[in-house]
Amino acid sequence: AIGYCSGGRQTVLSACELDLDAAVDCYGGFVLNDPPPDFPLRSRSQRDGLANLRAPLLGLFGNDDKNPAPAEVDELDALLTELGKEHEFHRYDGAGHAFFSTDRPAYRVEAAVDGYRRIRDFFARHRGRLEALVGLRLDPHLRSRIDAGDVLQEAWLDVGRRFDEWVKKPDMPLFLWVRFLTVQKLAEL
Repeated sequence: AIGYCSGGRQTVLSACELDLDAAVDCYGGFVLNDPPPDFPLRSRSQRDGLANLRAPLLGLFGNDDKNPAPAEVDELDALLTELGKEHEFHRYDGAGHAFFSTDRPAYRVEAAVDGYRRIRDFFARHRGRLEALVGLRLDPHLRSRIDAGDVLQEAWLDVGRRFDEWVKKPDMPLFLWVRFLTVQKLAEL
C-alpha cells in the first residue's frame, strides 16, 4: 500500500488493520497528532493503534513540511523504534509537503526521484504477498502454467531497466506506470 498526504495517513491506518506486505507513507499528516478543531475532516491520532502495525513501513518526508513537521516525524520514528516495528524513514532538505506532486509548485525533482527509487527498492524487498496477489488475478488456466512470482519479477526488472525513461518525463505517477508495465507483461503471456 502507498499513500500521499491524507493517503499516507490512511496507509499507516491500513497497515495497522490489514495484513499488507509493505506500506509507504509519503508525508501523511495527523498520524500522531489530532488535527485542529477547524480542520475540514474529522480524524483522530493513530498513536494508540501503532502497536498493531503489521507491515514494514517506509516513510518519506520533507524537512520543510508543517504537517507532518520534522518534530512529529522524529516522534513517530522513536515510537515505532520503541514498539519494535520495522520501518525506515527518509527526509529531504528543501522539500515540503507534496514534493511528489508534479503539477504543484511544491514539486521537488531530486526528492521525488530519490523517493521513487526508495519505493521501488522497498517494494522489491517486501514482495512475498504481491506474488500471491498477482497469482490470484491470473486467469485460472494461466495460473497452472505461470508462476506469479516470475511475472512480478519480470515487471520489476522492466521497471528497473526503464526507470530512467520514467524519470526523464514523470508525467504518470510511478505506481500507475508500474501497474501499466505489469499489465503489459501479463498481456504478453
